[in-house]
Amino acid sequence: MQQNWPNNDGPDTIKAIWAPVYFEPIRHSGERITIANAILSPENNIIKVLSTLNPSVLRCLFGNRQDEILHLVDIIISDLQSHLHAHSTLESWQPMLSGVFLGKVRKIKDYSIEKMLEKIIPATSSLGVTEEKEAINAPHTHKWTTQIKNIVTIKHPHLQKCFDKELYVNNHRIGTIGFVGNKLAANFTEVKPVVNITNAIDQSLRRLMLIKSFSARADLYGSQEWTGMIVHQTNVANLSYLQQQNAASHLERIKAHAEDLNIPVKCVESTEQAADFILKNT
Repeated sequence: MQQNWPNNDGPDTIKAIWAPVYFEPIRHSGERITIANAILSPENNIIKVLSTLNPSVLRCLFGNRQDEILHLVDIIISDLQSHLHAHSTLESWQPMLSGVFLGKVRKIKDYSIEKMLEKIIPATSSLGVTEEKEAINAPHTHKWTTQIKNIVTIKHPHLQKCFDKELYVNNHRIGTIGFVGNKLAANFTEVKPVVNITNAIDQSLRRLMLIKSFSARADLYGSQEWTGMIVHQTNVANLSYLQQQNAASHLERIKAHAEDLNIPVKCVESTEQAADFILKNT
């Protein structure tokens, strides 16, 4: 398929290709659901594979099979991400599981990945969800990690260089590690009690996979005494019952995947606790 890009691009326009990923919950039935969307832009070092599934909808559709479906989706997404990092092409992907299909590869461009997803998700999945846009009581992860950084570097300015360390695989930047010191390396995430928790979970699992990739490359980045995830738990006293349930589900998924990957998790209830943990282990 050959498409021509219009010539009205701005200097910040991102050009990418994308495709939906389909899954047959019942093998050979022909009934498929969209489980993820993949976006690839080699020239901008962008690789995104994001789940489109809403756990509450899956629960209605598949009942007790919900966790099984979500686990399979995690495997499929990890498989596709590994392929894209290694080969930088969508068309050559051969899924490791049967009943998984790559949709038509198309071109897209916009000023951010978020804008692209706003177009792609509604166009590919009736079960799709977008990032929760309403403010919640827990701070956003970026704001929270900035606060940790401020506390740590006020006490020890030389640790400024330890935050936001870039991680590369096969000369491709795949993300950042929140903190890398001589004795401790950690990524940060928050338990977010949003109504649609799929994207929040995706972000947490993405950070978990990054710290796992980091720990597997001790020959390049050194070996720390503790390499894991620091998780900010929301104060449930200020949450509704539904938000409490979603927060509990989010934390449960993080811990389950961390256990599967043999990655330790440190849960904290405040920025100060996270900063103290870093300072005591640095």
